[in-house]
Amino acid sequence: MVGASMGQYGGISGNDKARKSFGIAGADVVDAPAFSLPIDTLGGKPPRESDDAVAGLTDVLSKLAAEAG
Repeated sequence: MVGASMGQYGGISGNDKARKSFGIAGADVVDAPAFSLPIDTLGGKPPRESDDAVAGLTDVLSKLAAEAG
């Protein structure tokens, strides 16, 4: 799950609820990849200019690719 929000935790609870809902619906949910980003940490920059955002998203995509085989 990848999420961003105005709150200080970056939408972690929303990501958890979505993951749980997908699992209940029968989806094959991969638990490991997750990245939540509080919007305030971007400092007004687009996400592609934030080292933290790029690193977090790269990590999630790498883990997801590994799970997919």
